[in-house]
Amino acid sequence: MVALLMGLPTLARSAPSEQWIRVYALPTIVVTDSGEKAGRRLAFQLAQFDRSLRKRFVWMQPGDDPPVAVFASADEATVRSMAPDPTDGDRVDSLSSYFQTPTQHVGAIRLDLSGTGDPVRSPYLGFFRGRASYLIERSLGKRAPSWLSRGLATFLADTVVTGKEVLVGRMAAADGAAPSLPTQSAAEFFRETRGSDLKSDLQAGMFIHYLLVADGGKNAVALDTLLQKLAASEPAASLQPALLKVIALYSGFPKHLAARKSTPLKLPLDPAVVPSGFPVVPLSLAEALMLRAEILFELNRPVDTRNVLRQAKAADPTLARPLEIEAILYEREQRTTESRQAIEAAIKLGSKNAALYYRLAQLQWAPPTMMTKPVLQSVARTLEAACDIAPAEPNILAYLADAQGDLGLTGPALGHAERAVKSAPRDPYALLVLARAQWNAKKTDAAQLSARAAIGVAKPASQKQLAQQLLDFMARNKRAQATGAKPYLTQVGPPPSGAFGVTRAAGDAPGVGSGTNTLSLGPARAGSADASAISDCFANRDDTACARALPSLEGSCAEKQATSCVSLGSLYDGGFGVIRDRRRAAMAYRSACDLGDNPGCARLAVLEAQGLGVQRNTPRATKTLETLCGENIPDACIGLAQVLRLTGRAADRTRARTLLEAACAAGAAEACGLYAAH
Repeated sequence: MVALLMGLPTLARSAPSEQWIRVYALPTIVVTDSGEKAGRRLAFQLAQFDRSLRKRFVWMQPGDDPPVAVFASADEATVRSMAPDPTDGDRVDSLSSYFQTPTQHVGAIRLDLSGTGDPVRSPYLGFFRGRASYLIERSLGKRAPSWLSRGLATFLADTVVTGKEVLVGRMAAADGAAPSLPTQSAAEFFRETRGSDLKSDLQAGMFIHYLLVADGGKNAVALDTLLQKLAASEPAASLQPALLKVIALYSGFPKHLAARKSTPLKLPLDPAVVPSGFPVVPLSLAEALMLRAEILFELNRPVDTRNVLRQAKAADPTLARPLEIEAILYEREQRTTESRQAIEAAIKLGSKNAALYYRLAQLQWAPPTMMTKPVLQSVARTLEAACDIAPAEPNILAYLADAQGDLGLTGPALGHAERAVKSAPRDPYALLVLARAQWNAKKTDAAQLSARAAIGVAKPASQKQLAQQLLDFMARNKRAQATGAKPYLTQVGPPPSGAFGVTRAAGDAPGVGSGTNTLSLGPARAGSADASAISDCFANRDDTACARALPSLEGSCAEKQATSCVSLGSLYDGGFGVIRDRRRAAMAYRSACDLGDNPGCARLAVLEAQGLGVQRNTPRATKTLETLCGENIPDACIGLAQVLRLTGRAADRTRARTLLEAACAAGAAEACGLYAAH
C-alpha cells in the first residue's frame, strides 16, 4: 500500500514521549496525538459521513479516490496552521479543513471543541464541505449548474454524526445569514453568472434543504432524478426536462425560506462501521515529523519543509528520506553542489530511490576527453545500483550502456541498450545509445538503422543534430573501412537531463499510452522567476527546465489558471521533468476542466477512456471527446483518434486517420506527427 503523507504540527515543543497514532478507516486515515479513543471516535464519524452519503445519494458512487489523511489535535493553533487561508471570511471553518495535494487529500480537524460556545454548528463543517465538494465534483462533473453544486456542498457540510444516526443539512441558524436571506426571483437564483458568496451559497443550500426535507421530502424524487442523469452524463435532451422540473419547484421555496425551518435529513448509520474494528498503528516522533515534511514538500513550502526536516533528522539520524527531499529542494534551486552532497548522504544511509542514483551519475558526467577510467567505473557502479532498484527504467539502462561503451564493455553495453529501447522504443536517447552499442559491436548496418530511427522520433533540433552527427560519423567511417581502416568507437554525449524525473518515455508505442504525450503550454505566473524555465520546458522539451518549471505551474494551477493546470497535467502525463504519474495528470486535467478549459476536459477524457489514473469509463470518455471534437477542439480530435485506434476495428482506424489528417490540416503539429507515424 502506498505510504500516506500527512501534515502534522511543527512539534518543536513536543516531548519525545508524546504518542502519535494512525487510525485506519479507509479511505480515511486519522493521525492524532489525542489518544486512541478520540482517534477511533473521529474515524467513526468521518467514515459514517461518507457511507451515509453514498447510500442515500446513489449517484455518489466510489471511484478511484485518493487516500484522505486527516490530522486531528486538540491544539487549535496547530490545526489552524494547517488550514488553507480562508477566502470567505468564515473563520470557524479553519477549525476543520479539507484540501488536495497532487497525491492525496488532507484534512485537519480540531478535537475537543467543547469550549467553542457553539453546540449547534457542526464541528467538522470545513472538512465536510471540502469532502462533499470533492465527491460532488467527481460524480457530477462540470455539467452541474453552479447553484446545484454549491447548494449540495453547503447542505451536506452541516452534518453531525451521533451515536444513533447521521443528521445531514441542519442549516443551523448559527450560520448567521439565514434570517437576512433575501427572497430572490427564480431568474436571479438560477442565473449561472451570479457570483458566489456566503449568502448565495447558504440560499442554495436552503433550496436543497427544501427539495429533500420539506413536506416530508415529496420533492426529493425530482432532485434525485436530475442528479442521477447528471452523474450518468445523459445527453442534454434527456437532462433538460429534469432540470426544468426542479426549477419549477422554486415557486414554493420562498415560503419555506421565510419559515426558517432547519429539520435535518436523518440517515441511518452503517452497522458495519465499528470503531473497535479500526486498526491502530503507533507513530514515532520522527515518523510524525516526516509525514508533515512530505505534505509541506508537496505544497511547495521549502522553508517550512526544511524546518521540519531538521527536526526529523534530529529525532532519527538514520532516516534517508529527509536527505532525499533536501536533494530535490536543492535541485529545484539549481544548487548542484548541495544537491550532490545530500544525494551521497542519502545513499550512504541506504536510500532505495533510483532517481537519486541516476542523478548522481549525471553529476559525474563530463565530456569524453575528461572522463577518466575511475570516474567511468564509478558512474557504472552507481547506475548498476540504480538498475537493481528500477530494472526497466530506460534512461538508467541507456546511460549505463553508454558508460559501459566508454569502458570497452561491448557486450554488456549492447544488452543494456537493447533493454532500454525495449522499455522506450521511441526514446531518442535510448535509440542513439543502441546505435552506438551496435556500432561498437560491429553491427554497423543495424547501428545506422537505429540512428535513423532516432532522427525520426527526435523533437528538439539539438536531438536531431546529435543523431545526424552520429549518422555522418558512421558514413565517414564506413568509407574509411572500404580503404582497409578498422572501425573505431564513437560517443553519444551526455545523458538526458531531468533530475528526479527519469522515467520519461519520449513517445508511446502505437496503441499504448494516453495519446496526449505532448507538452501543453500554460502561462507562468506574473513576475515568476521560472518564466524562462517554463519557456524552455515547452519549447525544447528540456527536462531540467520542466523540473524547474514545476513549482510555478503548480502554484498557477492552484490559483485556478486553467491553462497552467493543463500544462501541469501534460508534464505528469508524459513524464517531462517529473516521474510519470497518470493520477496526478488526471487531477490537474480535472482542475482545468472544472474551470471550463476544453483541452483539459479532452485530455482527462483520454485518460478516462483507458483507465489511466482515473476509473475507466470508455463510453462516457468517448462521448466527451466526440462532443469536444465536434466543437473543433484539436486535443479532443487527437484524443478521439487515439482512443479509436485502440479498438482494433478497421473502421475505427480509418476514422482515426481521417481525424488526424483534419487536425493536422488545421495546424495541430501533434496530429501531423501521429498521422505521419501511422
